[in-house]
Amino acid sequence: MIKKRLIFLALIGIFLLGCSTEPGFNAMLKINPEIDLNKATQRRILKDYYNIYVKPYPYSPSTDFLRIERYYGTYNGMVAFWIHSSLWDYHASMPIEFFIADIRFYYHDWQLHFWNDGKFYHDLQEIYDLGLLTQDDLRIIAEIVNYN
Repeated sequence: MIKKRLIFLALIGIFLLGCSTEPGFNAMLKINPEIDLNKATQRRILKDYYNIYVKPYPYSPSTDFLRIERYYGTYNGMVAFWIHSSLWDYHASMPIEFFIADIRFYYHDWQLHFWNDGKFYHDLQEIYDLGLLTQDDLRIIAEIVNYN
């Protein structure tokens, strides 16, 4: 009986070690070699994303992952991308349509994120209003992400 309890406690300890922050992050990190964004920048974005949006919530590092699925370019230091994760289902949302500076955008709201030196931006209007993106940047981004 004592031997079974010791084995049980040892298994719990191994499980808890596997769920610690840094090993969990490393298990989740998936560098995408198919996009034109260097590995170091991908890793920084994923680590920042993990620390802000994933770490505060319980997860299973053996089955969950984060990956920059698409890279849309860098504009004035703002990296535009779509991050994919097994932590949530993307297919439940509908495309959104809106205009900024007379430029039409039509895409899924989860499809476009911006990152600059540890900070994430998700509201394209706010980014434009802050002067972080120009009207020319918006035109290029719209051409890339819009559904036809």
